[in-house]
Amino acid sequence: MNTRKSRIGIALALIAAMLAATAIYVHAKQAQGNPASVAEKENAADTIAPAVEAFPMQVATNGRPDYMNNVEYTDSTHSRVKIAVDSSAVDLSKAGEYPVVFYAENEAGNVAQAKTSIEVIDPKEKIIYLTFDDGPSPNTPHILKILRDNGVKATFFVTAQWPKSLPYMTQAARDGNVVAAHSYSHNFKIYSSLDAYFADLERIEQEIEKYTGQRTRIVRFPGGSSNHVYRRYHPGNRQWIDTLKAALLKRGYQYVDWSLDSKDADGNHVPVTTLVSSACHTYHPQMCLLMHDVAAKKTTVEALPAIIKYFKAQGYKFGTIKSTDYVCHHGEHGMWPN
Repeated sequence: MNTRKSRIGIALALIAAMLAATAIYVHAKQAQGNPASVAEKENAADTIAPAVEAFPMQVATNGRPDYMNNVEYTDSTHSRVKIAVDSSAVDLSKAGEYPVVFYAENEAGNVAQAKTSIEVIDPKEKIIYLTFDDGPSPNTPHILKILRDNGVKATFFVTAQWPKSLPYMTQAARDGNVVAAHSYSHNFKIYSSLDAYFADLERIEQEIEKYTGQRTRIVRFPGGSSNHVYRRYHPGNRQWIDTLKAALLKRGYQYVDWSLDSKDADGNHVPVTTLVSSACHTYHPQMCLLMHDVAAKKTTVEALPAIIKYFKAQGYKFGTIKSTDYVCHHGEHGMWPN
């Protein structure tokens, strides 16, 4: 018992030292409520720790992580919260995934923690990101089985087009895949205004949280960030999509395009051989492959094992897109889908 108490005491002392030495005070959002109830809470003894949420990170070897951009916090009564980061297990010189712990302390001394991870990536390492748009659909369980059988993970940019298939998000997340946002409706009217876009995004966020237990900060625009569909609604403003992208980034999201296109969007019965030949390229060490999880696209499911086999044979590992630090934008650094 004395040994256990001693260990607890040492752990608490280390947290206190970390908060004192490395932390900064930041203004936190106050809890909502009427002024009287908030005032009563402030006058009472505060025993409630801040709420803190940490997000996955990604950085190149020998890079400089922006830890503070990957944590969110609120406090019920106090306007300032002290944040400390324990990144002692991270080796930025070596590729790998490492644990990171954030500590949040309010002015009453209540401490909370949130755990996440940071993926350190060698820019020369071969990584393929398999991505599926438009699901979940009746095809989703077949895709998930192929991924499990081959020991690989993928990123699903989801919609609510097949309500009966929405529960497949739970299994996708349980298998270690990433469930990210595409659009609730996949109706291009979402580009009619910023309000319309973010209202639709909030609806799919709620579905993602319902079935996976957490929201996402990873988004793919319907049609990609280089789409011209928005011009139907903004014929005199060809820069409107740039306004949308800036607004999305400002809210803490990251949008993801693709650098490889399987061409399964060309029709519902594209031959398997065409899909495989379109998808299987190695012109860059790190690539993001676009595919679709749509009920009518049976050949995409049929082509998937051959696509996985190809990239394994070429020495690629299979990554998932879970950090806003990952950037894959059309038009930047000369990047366009094949």
